[in-house]
Parts: sequence; C-alpha cells; structure tokens
Amino acid sequence: MSHNDSQAIRLDDPEIAAEYLNTAFSVGDQDAFLKALRDVAKARQGGVSGLARDISTNRSALTTTLSKGGNPQLRRLTAVLAASGLALTVRPARKLGAAAAKQLKSK
Repeated sequence: MSHNDSQAIRLDDPEIAAEYLNTAFSVGDQDAFLKALRDVAKARQGGVSGLARDISTNRSALTTTLSKGGNPQLRRLTAVLAASGLALTVRPARKLGAAAAKQLKSK
C-alpha cells in the first residue's frame, strides 16, 4: 500500500478528514485548503468526478474550482463539505502547532 493510499483511507474517517481540513484552513493558504478538499474528495467520493456527481454539478467546473488558484463560492464549498459528511463551522481561534503548519506548507 502506498503512502497516498493510506492517506486516502485515513481521510475516509470524517473525524480525521475534519481535522485535516481544519489544519489546512488554519494555515491561511487557500491552495493548501483546496488541495486538502481534493484529498478528502478522493478518499470519500473516489475523486472529483464522484464528488461532482454527489453535488449535481459539472466535473470540469468543480475541478477548476478546487484547483490551485481556484476560488470556490461559499455555496459550492458548503455543498462539497456536506457531500463529504462534513460542515463548515466557526469557532474561537487557536494557534496551530508549528509541525502541522510546516507539514501543510510543504505540500
């Protein structure tokens, strides 16, 4: 089993996927967050095609939205999260551990 396969398996768990996305979001790098969304889509829906089908949208448009430099609207973001069994929430800010921040910046 490759590293990518094991990562996809872990991201299939909603608790782990949520923590992964929260960590990516807390770094403040939109491209890192969009990559994390793609990783979760791969693990939970088999990729962007499955995710697009689940949220009834065009695969090509969703690929563009989730690509590096993409700029998803809130409506699309909440649909992607909901299809993955997740939801967007707001909570008090906390500091991100240096190791987690470094890990996300290196991707």
